[in-house]
Amino acid sequence: MRNFALLALLIFAGSMSISASKSDMILGKWEIVKLVSDGRKKRDNDRKEWLEFRTNNVILSGKGDQPRQKREEWSYEDDKKKLYITDGGRQIEFDVLKLSKNKMVLKTNDRGRIAKISFKRMSE
Repeated sequence: MRNFALLALLIFAGSMSISASKSDMILGKWEIVKLVSDGRKKRDNDRKEWLEFRTNNVILSGKGDQPRQKREEWSYEDDKKKLYITDGGRQIEFDVLKLSKNKMVLKTNDRGRIAKISFKRMSE
């Protein structure tokens, strides 16, 4: 019985670290490499657009070397594979289609506009 309780505790602790690591994979600076909105590809090739996800749920954004602009916050629900970004008091929901060490693909249907955004990692 004691071994079973220990095994159950280890399994529970392991599952907690797995879900935490998915959220941790989002942390860092990501460059937008492709943005398709309402079926049209959009991207300013002269200046790289990026988002930076920080541990305190703060998100920063910018273009090229332009100073960072603070967004309000972000959160991730691993069981639903949803990323939420609050900006200007409004929460935007993203489906996380792909999340790996160096690539992230998000999709949203915000206010009837469908957008798919592909990112590559710039730094952790």
